[in-house]
Amino acid sequence: MALGFHFGFGGMLTYPNAHHLHRLARELPLERIVLETDAPSMAGAKHHGKRNSPEFLPEVLESLAEIRAEDRQALAETITANSALLFGIPATHRLFADPAGTSE
Repeated sequence: MALGFHFGFGGMLTYPNAHHLHRLARELPLERIVLETDAPSMAGAKHHGKRNSPEFLPEVLESLAEIRAEDRQALAETITANSALLFGIPATHRLFADPAGTSE
């Protein structure tokens, strides 16, 4: 972490028996976490054996929220900022919609 690395979690995080990944997802600082697809490989548990797609990222986010016992929308906002910082782009777009539809 001293080298500034970010850690990406993808579909494998959604598998109930991915205990080592779950532990990492709980223990790593949130500011160093991004989400990824690994598309077209390594789809999440709900899509096992199928082609992976970026449209499944909300499932990874949901798993991360459950594992960390944190608010899904707050995680989405932080992960969006992390991704923007990592790739040097403005954080003007939402990566994940507000499920309640309460945000602008």
